[in-house]
Amino acid sequence: MIVCEKFQPRLHSLDELAVLLYETEPWASRWLFGWNREKALQKIKTFIETPRNYFSYENAWVVVREGHLAGAIVCFAHGETSEIRDATIFLKTASVIDFLRVLFIVMPVFEYTMTFHLRKGELYIGILNVLNAYQHQGIGSALMSKSLELAKEKKCRRILLEVQQTNKPAIALYEKCGFTIVRKRTIPFIPIISTYTMELAIPQ
Repeated sequence: MIVCEKFQPRLHSLDELAVLLYETEPWASRWLFGWNREKALQKIKTFIETPRNYFSYENAWVVVREGHLAGAIVCFAHGETSEIRDATIFLKTASVIDFLRVLFIVMPVFEYTMTFHLRKGELYIGILNVLNAYQHQGIGSALMSKSLELAKEKKCRRILLEVQQTNKPAIALYEKCGFTIVRKRTIPFIPIISTYTMELAIPQ
C-alpha cells in the first residue's frame, strides 16, 4: 500500500521537495526563477516555507521511499492561495532582472494559468512529479487519488490541471484517473509550449 503524507517541514526534506517541484517543468522553473538552478531552488524553498501560496508546504503531499521523497503533488482549492502573496514572496527574492522578467513575462504567464481563474468548488493540481527511479510503481496514481480525496473533503465539484501536449505519459495517467481534455492553449511569450486543460468532474 502506498501512503501519501502531508508534507511537514520538520519531518521531510525541504531540499528534496524543492527539487521535485523544480524538475516537474524545468523550462517553467527557469522562466519563473531564473536560469541558475541553485538560486532557483533557494527561491522555491522560500515559497515552500511560506503559507498560502502556490508552492506552500500546506498544499504539498508526498510519498516517501527509503527515507527520501519519491514523489509529490501540490494542489489547492479556490481561496487557499493568493496571487498577491505569490508576487510579494517573489519580489522579496528578486533581482532587477527578476523583477523585469516578472513584470513582462512571468505575470502574463501566471494570468494564463488556471490558478488565477479558479472558482468556488474547484481544486487545481499545480504540480505532480515522481522521481525516475520510482516511476511505474503506482506512486503517481496514489498521489492523484489523494487529490480526489482532498477535493471531496473540500466539497469541490471538479478538479483541474494543465499539462503539456507532448507529455504523453502524464496525459495517459490523467486519462486513466478519469480526466478529460477540455481545452487546448498556447502559453503567451512561449509559443512553442502548448498545453491541455484537463478536468475531472466529481459526483455529488
